[in-house]
Amino acid sequence: TSSTGDSTSGNGVISQSIEQIKEENDAAKQKTLNEPNATLYVSNLDWSIKRPLLKRALLSLFTRHGKVLEVIALRREGLRGQAFIIFEDVTSATNALNEERSFNFFGKDLKVDYAREKSDRIAKRDGTFIPKDRRSKQKKVVGNSRREGVDMANSGEFGMEETTRGATDVDMSEIDGGGGLPAPSSTQFDSSGSGSGFPPASVVNGADDAHISSDSDPKSTVAPPSGAGASSTSDTPPSKFLFAQNLPVECTKMMIEMLFRQYSGFREVRIPRQGLAFIEFDDEPLGSATVAQVHRAVLSEKYGGPREVAVKVQRPAIESKLMGDIANLIAISKPLQEAEALPLDYYTVFCELEKQLGDEFDFVAEAVAMDRIYTALTRSSDGSSVVDAPVTIPRPVTDLVCKRVLVMDYLKGVPLSRAQKEMERRGIDPESAEARLFGKKLLKGLTEVFGRSILETGFFHADPHPGNIFVLDDGSIGLIDFGQVKQISGRSKETLAKVMVALDSRESDTNPSDLKKIGDLALELGVEFKPDVKAEAPAA
Repeated sequence: TSSTGDSTSGNGVISQSIEQIKEENDAAKQKTLNEPNATLYVSNLDWSIKRPLLKRALLSLFTRHGKVLEVIALRREGLRGQAFIIFEDVTSATNALNEERSFNFFGKDLKVDYAREKSDRIAKRDGTFIPKDRRSKQKKVVGNSRREGVDMANSGEFGMEETTRGATDVDMSEIDGGGGLPAPSSTQFDSSGSGSGFPPASVVNGADDAHISSDSDPKSTVAPPSGAGASSTSDTPPSKFLFAQNLPVECTKMMIEMLFRQYSGFREVRIPRQGLAFIEFDDEPLGSATVAQVHRAVLSEKYGGPREVAVKVQRPAIESKLMGDIANLIAISKPLQEAEALPLDYYTVFCELEKQLGDEFDFVAEAVAMDRIYTALTRSSDGSSVVDAPVTIPRPVTDLVCKRVLVMDYLKGVPLSRAQKEMERRGIDPESAEARLFGKKLLKGLTEVFGRSILETGFFHADPHPGNIFVLDDGSIGLIDFGQVKQISGRSKETLAKVMVALDSRESDTNPSDLKKIGDLALELGVEFKPDVKAEAPAA
């Protein structure tokens, strides 16, 4: 700091942060409805999100707190918007409950509690499983769901609060199996650029085909019979679904319903989305990296266009190639772990790299991280109001996100690594008052972003190099690439705040008492002390 007054003010702010963190940690331990167990019940989810995307996003959100065995997203009428997250142990579930309660997930605040009872999977593992009459349970759920649907229709209200059952009302044994994590390729783009599966039925004029369903199970997907104009005498096995094609341009959903409503057992008509996702798509990438490259595109009206977006596309087979290389490096470095000739423990470094790289191949996880940090920065410290974020963070286009493709807002500008050359190109002196003023603005914005992310939520962007920090055309700051993020515990947040206070209030860089205090705090954070390491060894 430049003066004693500034230093005192800085200490006061950080001290307040420490007290705030303590209060938040205490509040997170509030009483829950059910007894602690390894299964969490999550409600108030946006039921319009496709199940493969929803399950992958939930997995990405909760897996940071421990090993997740299964994600079960409920799909029956009256139960949608709810899910169960099954952890390997109770400790992980408790950490997740405390950290993610009230987190804004795709625009809605999560409601998280322990499930009323442990899942069958956990019960079988610990030997407490008792077989139940699932058939009667299923009939009970269907009956309740239908009654809720009637009540909802009579009231004319279709909000989430009306359709969501409480944590104490949903029994894990009532779920008909359908959980499990989606396969890596379960979310793929169809011809319109949207995710797999069919959206809720809607009136679409000019449709070329439609799906007529005799079952309202949204999990089911329908594929047209192989070969154009397939007849009833084809080899296609009988199904509860009929696929209609070559419909007249003027045909509407209502017309199709009137045609098939005369047959008993008819349930609904589903018309798939039509149209392209993009009306422009640049072949030349804006930037390329090891894992992916980014292209500029313009969205069609169907997806909120016309507006510019950035499309991040993963390179083919890059995950297997990179993870194979890392596995080889780990195998080579393990026998050399104790070698005195090496300046640091490369085995530990490569193991951490393997763990971090694994998250960068899932763009659904990146979209969730992007949304999570944006939400944290646009809320006041007490969460009571919406504020402007100190930097610009791109928002994902949720309908156009899958494991290997991410569509998001397009930020016009240049990376910080090229900012000086851009200033010179525009005739701006890097040493001018204007440039210095921008430097202060940049420092203030980034300090606020990472200070709030680390000390308030403990969830932060973990790769803020100059290539990921943008100077936008309007003079504001942008932050991109949320493939690397980290989550730290409440105790670690408090310790980090103490480290900052200790660094700011130290007498000198060589004062023994100051060094010991800072060293003790570093050890508390999990830093390993190696007294024999060379002083000039690079940091791992």
